[in-house]
Amino acid sequence: MSLPLVSDKDNKKTQAIKGSGVVITEGNLMKDTQTELSTLEHRQRLSVKSHTKLKKKFVVKKKVDELYVAPALSPYLLLIISLLYMVAADGLIREDEISLLQSVTGADKSIINIALKYTQKIKLSEFLIIAPPLLQPKDKICILLNILDLMLIDGNTAEEELDYFFQLQEVFGLTDAQM
Repeated sequence: MSLPLVSDKDNKKTQAIKGSGVVITEGNLMKDTQTELSTLEHRQRLSVKSHTKLKKKFVVKKKVDELYVAPALSPYLLLIISLLYMVAADGLIREDEISLLQSVTGADKSIINIALKYTQKIKLSEFLIIAPPLLQPKDKICILLNILDLMLIDGNTAEEELDYFFQLQEVFGLTDAQM
C-alpha cells in the first residue's frame, strides 16, 4: 500500500497516513503537531522535567533560621527574663503569675516581648552563665526576692521552681545568711 506524498517546509519527502496523526519523515517517526507534540517538543519537556527532578534531588533547600541578636541586658531586663524562666519552670503558667509579671513591668508589652523572645532563644543554662557578671549584689538580691514572691504567689511551690531558685542563688554567689 502506497501512502500519499506530502511536502513540509524543508521540501523533504514525507509520507502521511490520513487521520492517524502520524507523520513519517525520512524514516523517523514523528507525531503530527495538530494532535500531539512533536518528538523534539516531547524530548524538551522530558528534559525539563528530569532537570527539575535532579535539581530537587541534589539541591537541598535549608530553612535559614532567623539570626537572633540578644538585646543589651540591663538589670531590669534580666529581672524580667529571670521571672519568665521561673514562670515556665513548672510548665504551668497561671493567671496570678502573669499578674505579678505585669505589675513588675507596668504591663509594658514591649519589654515582656523582648524577654519572652530571649527565653525562647537562649537556654536557661546559658542564661545562668551570662547574667551574674552583669549584676551588682543588690540587683541579684532584688531578682531573688522577686523570684521568691512569684514562687509563693499561688501557695504551691513546685520542685522545679525550688530548683530554679536555688540555682540562681548559687550562680549569684549568695548564701542563705545573705538573703
